[in-house]
Amino acid sequence: MADEKYLGHMLVEEGLLDAYQVRSALGRQKKFGGRFASNVRALGFLPEHTLVVCLARQLGVPGIDIGHSVFKLTNLDLIPREVCESHVIAPMRVEGNQIYLAMANPTDIGVADEVQFLTGLRILEHVALHGAISDMLREAYALRSDFSKEYYFGEDVSAVVPKDPLGYLEVLTADSELELPASAGAMTAAEAEAAGQLQAIQAPGPELDLSDLTPAPEGEVVFDAPVAAPAAEAAAADEPPAAGDLSKGRILVVDDEEEILVMVRRLLEKKGYSVVTAQRGTEALEKIRSEKPDLILLDAMLPEVHGFEICQKIKASRTFASVPVIIVSAIYKGWRFKQDVRMLYGADGYVEKPFKIPDLLKEVERLLAGREEKAQSDEETEDVAETAKRAYHDGLNAYQQKDYKAAIDHFSEAVQLSPLSSQLHFYLGNLFTQTEKLYEAITEYEKTIELSPQFFPALKNLALLYQKMGFRNKSLEMWERALRACDDEAMKDKIKEQIVQLL
Repeated sequence: MADEKYLGHMLVEEGLLDAYQVRSALGRQKKFGGRFASNVRALGFLPEHTLVVCLARQLGVPGIDIGHSVFKLTNLDLIPREVCESHVIAPMRVEGNQIYLAMANPTDIGVADEVQFLTGLRILEHVALHGAISDMLREAYALRSDFSKEYYFGEDVSAVVPKDPLGYLEVLTADSELELPASAGAMTAAEAEAAGQLQAIQAPGPELDLSDLTPAPEGEVVFDAPVAAPAAEAAAADEPPAAGDLSKGRILVVDDEEEILVMVRRLLEKKGYSVVTAQRGTEALEKIRSEKPDLILLDAMLPEVHGFEICQKIKASRTFASVPVIIVSAIYKGWRFKQDVRMLYGADGYVEKPFKIPDLLKEVERLLAGREEKAQSDEETEDVAETAKRAYHDGLNAYQQKDYKAAIDHFSEAVQLSPLSSQLHFYLGNLFTQTEKLYEAITEYEKTIELSPQFFPALKNLALLYQKMGFRNKSLEMWERALRACDDEAMKDKIKEQIVQLL
């Protein structure tokens, strides 16, 4: 949450408010409630635009000026009304697999995680004024009840159908210019001084040179396909094969709690199953490719990559989609969550913690009963990988001929066929960057580092893009991760300069 006392000092120091105005806003806040910035706006001291820019600077995320924005009312159907109103959030735009979410408190990671779970979409957090979101939600839900209305129009926007059917967002960053109140007329000496300070601080930051983006990953592209048969894999690593009978089924158990992992493994091995384990999200993805399990028992909350996202990736893969996945969760409970997990993430089963052993075994046996009919043959797996390879090479050829649209189509096909390949996501991210589709590029780079957390080129490119798009905190996080993954001393020095500049 924004530090409101600090925000008041910041506005005074930058010459945007005086001490009297701060006291007035605090007095109104004490009497009527709400946030400090919303009360400053309600008193007419500063426009929404300027307050959102200041919040973006303070919190390190882009902002949305709701008064100058237009959004589709059907967006409201994605998130329960009580969730939007209790957390003061609003789904302003849905584009591909991501939501531009207006949030009064964008630092609340739990809220973003909850919305991601409810929608199955990636969240792009944007700060907006608490009062502006609350007022908009009240009006927008009233409009939504009238099904003849398609859009909500901000108070400063003409009610004309927007050119973009998804609506229009007035997105602001820390580098956006500030505005004086519309009522400002002839200036006093103090106001003139404030305007001079305004001019000094509203100059945009330096443009980032996107040519700095790393153009291509090193090494051979790996496509979705089992690395080797489980027995051969174990032999190659000089490790004993997993205990149990392979004919009964190989089960991958994923949980970050060692005690649960050991208990479930013993339970399943006692019943004659072959069991392999993983404790982290990326480790689980590696085991899926190397072990080719017949069933996956997957904890919802894992380090690095959440279980829900892993399930979504598995079900998106032509090679592994037929593998049954049982999600296990101690947080999300009730029949509605079970329905949501099946519908949004493709899970085949759902078990709540603490679970009863007979219930868990019953679910495992039910899903393994039909595995022979569902499982793909090795020939089918090879066909999928070969088709992905052809799409990849067609994409490279199109890129070399500068036919970027065709290249994106080919690489998108390759990614659909082989979504567990970090290199393919990276190439697609570069193509989106080349065509100025920066949010789509960010999505692909994020998928790259989910699959390969130490993939330096993707970390560096993400840091640059987040910095350009106004996500200062996320940019800092990526620069710090890139620094740890970098093995070039000269590049490390450049990264340290970027970190110091952002701090």
